[in-house]
Amino acid sequence: RKALSSWLLNFTNRLQQLDEWQNNPLEIPKVTMLSYLVNPQSFLTAINQVAAQRNQWELDKLVTYSEVTRFASIENVDKINPEGAYIGGLSMQGARWDTNSNVIDKSKP
Repeated sequence: RKALSSWLLNFTNRLQQLDEWQNNPLEIPKVTMLSYLVNPQSFLTAINQVAAQRNQWELDKLVTYSEVTRFASIENVDKINPEGAYIGGLSMQGARWDTNSNVIDKSKP
């Protein structure tokens, strides 16, 4: 269970992301927090559709590729990703991301 204060902060952040996107709906934000979206899979599908149209590729032959960046926070991202989208708001259970080795590692006790 979440405390009311953390729920309210999360709700405020969700509204802020939607409000910023509403101001320019044809442009993908610099960073999209997937955890703020009700249906994040639809956002990922839309990214594939935009890439297919932009490059005149067949949609059913696209492969989603993910790369972990070294941005310490979303404020460090200075421009939109020209090849797709920067996303945030992901979490892992039972593992952790080792920033030194750039690999998934066992979680610390």
